[in-house]
Amino acid sequence: MSRDDVTQAEENAFVRFFERVNRQVEKAIGSPPISVGAEEEVPVALRLCPLCGHQMREHNIDESSANVIVHCPVPDDARRPSPAHHEPLGELGMPASAHRLEKLAKRE
Repeated sequence: MSRDDVTQAEENAFVRFFERVNRQVEKAIGSPPISVGAEEEVPVALRLCPLCGHQMREHNIDESSANVIVHCPVPDDARRPSPAHHEPLGELGMPASAHRLEKLAKRE
């Protein structure tokens, strides 16, 4: 049945059906919340660098190539130390889950 073959009465029945469904769903879950105002985000220049802890405006950002390079103003030895992970890593380089550790123990 193509859209051209549908009569006005059938189309209205179809539309009315989904309007009824929408009303019932809205009663069950309610209408979407209305936000009064969006929380203001901290500008990128004022955010802290995850490596050195200084504000991002103190950094030099090189966007001349395909890869963006950020140069920290702090020497390498004064940066925050990265957390040491001595446990096995998963496929994505993240610390392995307990389930993954059990599998590794069974293999050995």
